[in-house]
Amino acid sequence: LLAFIIGGLYPSLGISAIQMVGGGEKYIRLLKHFGGFVFMRETDAEGFETLARGLDVDFEKAGEFKTFYSRQVWIRFAREDATVDDWKEAIKMRSLANLRASILYYRVHPKDNTNG
Repeated sequence: LLAFIIGGLYPSLGISAIQMVGGGEKYIRLLKHFGGFVFMRETDAEGFETLARGLDVDFEKAGEFKTFYSRQVWIRFAREDATVDDWKEAIKMRSLANLRASILYYRVHPKDNTNG
């Protein structure tokens, strides 16, 4: 069931429909004609904005949220820049909230080229 949801249902809903890992030519072509939402880590936002401006793609920051996510190994769920002091503070406060990563999302609109 989990494999079906992640592998079949999510893409059909548009979740993970565009991934710009590595920024290859394929992803650049996708972004130029993509209409929808693009989610990314806060650390990747500046690169995305630079790329989108360079491609003359309309975008606007729609929001952000904090979350835990696994970076290929489930035990690495905290934000990438979390330090030993951050972990000590989390233990002291009995809360992992300050270890969550910030995820930004942008509304992307393909350029309307019909007006010349």
